[in-house]
Amino acid sequence: MKIFSTEYSKHREKVHAKSVVVEKKGSKLTLLKHYNTDAENIQHLSKNMPLNVGIDYYDYIDETLNLPPIKDQKTFRTLALNKLKDTLADETEYLLIYKQNIYAQPDSAGNIPYRVFLAPESIFYEMPSLSDEQKQNVSLFTLTDFALCALTVKYFPDETVFHAYASGDKICVTISKGDVILYTRSNIIGKDIKDRMNSYYEYLNLTFMFVTKNMHLGIDHVILSGALTDMPELSAMFFEFSRTPQATLTPWAVIDNCNYELFQEFIVPISLCLLDRSYNFTPVEVIREQTRRSLLFYSNTAACIVLLLLFVFTAVSAFRMKDAENDMEQNTSLARNRLRQFSEVISGAADKKYDLSYYTLIKSGESDPVRCFPDFAGLLNLADFDNVTFEQNTEGRTKVIVLGKLRFGSLEDAEKIKNSIAGFLSSENIKTRYTVEDTGSFNMPSMSANINLSFTRLDEGAGQ
Repeated sequence: MKIFSTEYSKHREKVHAKSVVVEKKGSKLTLLKHYNTDAENIQHLSKNMPLNVGIDYYDYIDETLNLPPIKDQKTFRTLALNKLKDTLADETEYLLIYKQNIYAQPDSAGNIPYRVFLAPESIFYEMPSLSDEQKQNVSLFTLTDFALCALTVKYFPDETVFHAYASGDKICVTISKGDVILYTRSNIIGKDIKDRMNSYYEYLNLTFMFVTKNMHLGIDHVILSGALTDMPELSAMFFEFSRTPQATLTPWAVIDNCNYELFQEFIVPISLCLLDRSYNFTPVEVIREQTRRSLLFYSNTAACIVLLLLFVFTAVSAFRMKDAENDMEQNTSLARNRLRQFSEVISGAADKKYDLSYYTLIKSGESDPVRCFPDFAGLLNLADFDNVTFEQNTEGRTKVIVLGKLRFGSLEDAEKIKNSIAGFLSSENIKTRYTVEDTGSFNMPSMSANINLSFTRLDEGAGQ
């Protein structure tokens, strides 16, 4: 699947976009194209592709909340907004994402710690240079800071990592363990190159001290990426301060057709393609519309496939039916002649599955038992019995056995069948010509019946 992924950054009052087109198969990416361009060009470049967007937004809300275990997102949102109501601006709709912090212990009441992030819904709809239609195609919308977590977990899945990234006037730091973001911070740095490096160093130092001293996080690794990889002096100074092993990420385990320099330049849009969906800020209404369109597309596709298969099946069947037409006419004529004597009584039960056994008996010459069929046509037309047998016992007498487990749609139907069977058993024709054994039963509460009837003919000569 092809994906268009972009990082929006505001650079000297102008919105800039670093973008990639990638082919994604599983967790493996292949770089197809890359763009370093103005945001206004994204509408044309990303046309008809799923869109990942990472933006810079510095005033988001970052909280840890202890809440009961909740699987329903709507319920979680209601509880979280209620807890944070004193923090939120009035009359502002918020986008909310959350992630359970599996590395922190539940509180004494059993509540689970969740990392919760909120941002105004307006930041999605005010994305620059995208049409309303393209905004409906956004697959992932998040903050630049969060994207860094996707690569961190791939290279250091079980360690606490301090990942710092810089591009132009911007620097951000994300501390994460696994796919849980523990802390994130980003800001704009001065434009002068010399001052920028000193500002980067100061920013990294202050952030490192805060997370280690105030949050008591033990940092296992430091990752420097983006523009920071071109600053060996900064790297040496920060190592001297932090005394923590440093790493620089390479593309080989993540993306094909991408060299090291391109990887570092476009590390955020590449990371967006691997980010956990828990960090997706895309509004619920947009996701619902995407789901509706996907279901409509797949249902239409399935309908077309079914129609095509029916067409092929019909064409093939037509050839086969033509070849067998003469044989079918001969067999049908034979069947009509052999069953003509029973046509009046069989017609009401033509769809019963045991009719075929009667025809088989006629054809095989076992005609004596089957000649009793007219006596039982009234019974057999009442229901679809599981098994009906016409046979001769050792004394040469005709024996008819009717077995079946019946279910009814209503008590009225059950009562009707019960009375009809009783009326058949008490009829003069059955009473005078057959001995009857009835060991079945009706269960009215469950609207079911177990039919077990056995008829033995008294006088084989009677009625012949």
